[in-house]
Amino acid sequence: MSENNNKEQTQSQPTPQQQEQAVTVTQEQEQVNYKELYVRLAADLQNFKRRIDKERFEWSETAQGIIVSAFLPIFEDFDRAIETVDYLILQQGQQVPVSYLEGFKLIQKNVKKTLADVGINEIDTTGQFNPEYHEALTQVDSSAHTSGTIVQTLSKGYMFKGKVLKHAQVSVAK
Repeated sequence: MSENNNKEQTQSQPTPQQQEQAVTVTQEQEQVNYKELYVRLAADLQNFKRRIDKERFEWSETAQGIIVSAFLPIFEDFDRAIETVDYLILQQGQQVPVSYLEGFKLIQKNVKKTLADVGINEIDTTGQFNPEYHEALTQVDSSAHTSGTIVQTLSKGYMFKGKVLKHAQVSVAK
């Protein structure tokens, strides 16, 4: 009986060659697992880098928009000053040195060009009212305009690289 037990034990115990094959298979499987892990981690790292670059770009544009927004009231005041001088000259007949007015208009032209160069554009206030770009401050009766058409621009609006910095304030026909 002990011979049968010894035969069963030897048959159930793997041979050294079988043990070596099992170790080799296990090592190969571990290598495959490590390669898969490496590939996943490398892809995660690339995705992380892309996301960080995108976020940095968005933060940069947001910061630029905030800075430019702070200067928009100054630009608008400058425009109003020129319009007032034009009104005084044309409507009231007052005398203003033309060279001053021409100088201010040249500065205004340069400011508008600089704004356009950095990606800031005025919002179009002709045509139909669009709540994405316009803010309706008043509604007026107008036989010359259809309902929903912008009648008058009360304050200019600006966009920066496709995003609204300031809505144009308008008067709309009823």
